[in-house]
Amino acid sequence: MGHRDMAGHQRGRASRWDSCGFGREGPDAERVWPHVDPAPAWRGPKDESLGRGQPAEVRTQIGHKRHIEMTSIQDVRPGDLAAVLRINEQSVPAMNHLSMTDLEWFAREADYFRVARLGPDLAGFLICLRPEAPYASPNLRWLKRRHQDFLYIDRVAVAEQFQRRGVDTALYMDAASRAAPRFDKLACEVNVRPRNDASIRYHRRLGFVECGSQDHGYVEVCYMLASLPLPSPH
Repeated sequence: MGHRDMAGHQRGRASRWDSCGFGREGPDAERVWPHVDPAPAWRGPKDESLGRGQPAEVRTQIGHKRHIEMTSIQDVRPGDLAAVLRINEQSVPAMNHLSMTDLEWFAREADYFRVARLGPDLAGFLICLRPEAPYASPNLRWLKRRHQDFLYIDRVAVAEQFQRRGVDTALYMDAASRAAPRFDKLACEVNVRPRNDASIRYHRRLGFVECGSQDHGYVEVCYMLASLPLPSPH
């Protein structure tokens, strides 16, 4: 999950890629998650830097056949934005470009904007928006016209050197655990033209089901919803 951006941050226009794609690589079919617990295993002091007042850090264990690592998931802080921007730009063209101004807007407006760390390194990030966010995305508008009480996944990306380690799933499970008390569903879109079968399979494993589609001309997407809480990704 690097999941990629189809909605885009450009007002009134869809970008070229889906928010929940995996670029060229796709999710790792052999990845295993010995423990991804939506209940926080460790909580740090509250982080008020962006006004959300949520616990600043959750540590969750993710695994690979050859190693188990501890991923620390924290609210994004102003000092993280340069690294987030670099990861986003690594993901182009699977995600659209962002500027620092765009990221600062997300930091103010996003309901969920958190980063994952492996050791001292920022490994990935995930951004979710409430339906009423002032965001001119045709995909968000499509979902708002047909569904209620959902949190919209705008984008998720993992740095190249940390892909295939379950970072994306750790972020998804953390977002789901935080959304569950307030929303019934998570929502996203995935490309069906060009078709992103890897992303569709990945989301189905996490409990997402297709709920419709939209043809933007240059790309067609399917919309997917998952009831909360998400099932364990084991």
